[in-house]
Amino acid sequence: MRIAQVAPLIESVPPKHYGGTERIVSYLTEELVRVGHDVTLFASGDSVTSARLVAPCQRSLRKNERCKDPVAREVLLLDHLIEHIDEFDLIHFHTGYLHFPICRYLWVPHVTTLHGRLDVPDLVPVFDRFRHERLISISNAQRQPLRWANWQATVYHGLPKDLFQFHPHTGDYLAFLGRVSPEKRADRAIEIAKRVGMPLKIAAKVDRVDRRYFKRVIEPLLNDSLVEWVGEISDSEKNEFLKDPVAREVLLLDHLIEHIDEFDLIHFHTGYLHFPICRYLWVPHVTTLHGRLDVPDLVPVFDRFRHERLISISNAQRQPLRWANWQATVYHGLPKDLFQFHPHTGDYLAFLGRVSPEKRADRAIEIAKRVGMPLKIAAKVDRVDRRYFKRVIEPLLNDSLVEWVGEISDSEKNEFLGNAYALLFPIDWPEPFGLVMIEAMACGTPVIAYDGGSVAEVMEDGVTGFIVRELDDAAEAIRRVCNLSRACCRQVFEKRFTVTRMARDYVKIYKRTIDRRMRSFNRCIESSRREIANAQARLPEVRAKDKNATLITN
Repeated sequence: MRIAQVAPLIESVPPKHYGGTERIVSYLTEELVRVGHDVTLFASGDSVTSARLVAPCQRSLRKNERCKDPVAREVLLLDHLIEHIDEFDLIHFHTGYLHFPICRYLWVPHVTTLHGRLDVPDLVPVFDRFRHERLISISNAQRQPLRWANWQATVYHGLPKDLFQFHPHTGDYLAFLGRVSPEKRADRAIEIAKRVGMPLKIAAKVDRVDRRYFKRVIEPLLNDSLVEWVGEISDSEKNEFLKDPVAREVLLLDHLIEHIDEFDLIHFHTGYLHFPICRYLWVPHVTTLHGRLDVPDLVPVFDRFRHERLISISNAQRQPLRWANWQATVYHGLPKDLFQFHPHTGDYLAFLGRVSPEKRADRAIEIAKRVGMPLKIAAKVDRVDRRYFKRVIEPLLNDSLVEWVGEISDSEKNEFLGNAYALLFPIDWPEPFGLVMIEAMACGTPVIAYDGGSVAEVMEDGVTGFIVRELDDAAEAIRRVCNLSRACCRQVFEKRFTVTRMARDYVKIYKRTIDRRMRSFNRCIESSRREIANAQARLPEVRAKDKNATLITN
């Protein structure tokens, strides 16, 4: 048989150190080759195999510090597979569920082995939606959360017979091998070793999500002379808090496909996850990208899908991917009456957004201290930024000039921004747009923004605020804010950043996209008509040849 084995990219196949799934894929692939099957392995480029290797990335992702978005590579993996689809009699997926939406278009038989835990609530609607997918479990117990799924078989893992040597003699220590996490209970292993007075060697990995648990629970227990910490050994990354947002995105795509005939155009705002299925979509579509694009992992994805029609939210956002298929830039817009105009200058500076290293709330505090003005910080702290907040920002909040407001709702923004003297936007990253800038303008509040990304496009320096590059510039700009017209800030908002203007811009793009698709269809139809006409014109000649051939035969 011609078999495709599709492995995760997080580790090489086999993994250099850790990675249970990739190790099993390697064992299976090598055995299939050994018994005579024609096997193609889709895996990272640092994999080692006797099968044919197709690699969408040069290195495995877990220890690649440049990899910020592993799902981007998984999307590439699927497209590489589709490119080779006619070469296989069967496809064996080991990549979870990310491929499910494209499977309805695959004419090649396929199965999926699930290697992870399934007691995750987010997975239930995914597997319910894709009940037709043929699944293989690695134990009967693994199936229990999804007993009703389309299970084909249980196949227990197997190792090469000579991989491990038999050791007939009893050793002198206990072993713990795996990863440190609450459910793996390394603390129990230590307790057992202490109870019986035997040495314990712990060879384990600590995932990022478990570091706090390790520091708080396990590390204090390692001081015992019986316990030896060997180091990192683990099979796979733990999904944070047992939640899986990508599962919902996969469901979203399949719901869209179910309703595909109901639309003249599809407008995606979901990044790139839909790109592999777009080659099968006959409905015109465009994609607005809302995030930063200066991520190396994105380059091969957008290079691979150069035909996808993209819309940017600022010209600056495009810079890392200038060569992509950009259709237009459409600036964000707000409902005209969402924010009320506040004509009177407030008595405090405002910082609104989220606390993260690139948003630089610390700069805002430093600016406020420099000019001696109160600063109110209305911001959320995402889980990933809590350590940064505790270490960098929280110590700065003790100053009497600084008031921590916390996260506020949209309805509270109006008063918070409208009553401010100015909004501080002291970013330290290539801002794709900066919605808070136009929210402030809508209230009539000037903005003091550090130059970066879209700032120079959104701001009108000296009109809606000031664009600065360093602390002294920011302090001087605040002193000059009183010379700006708050009414002018509102006028710029109404002219450039209303939802009416935004919708109008998008409708133009929609019409242009549909027109292009219709012209393409018409060209195909015209080409088919010409071919039919040519065939009809040749028909008498063909019939005459057939008649002559019949006479000669007779």
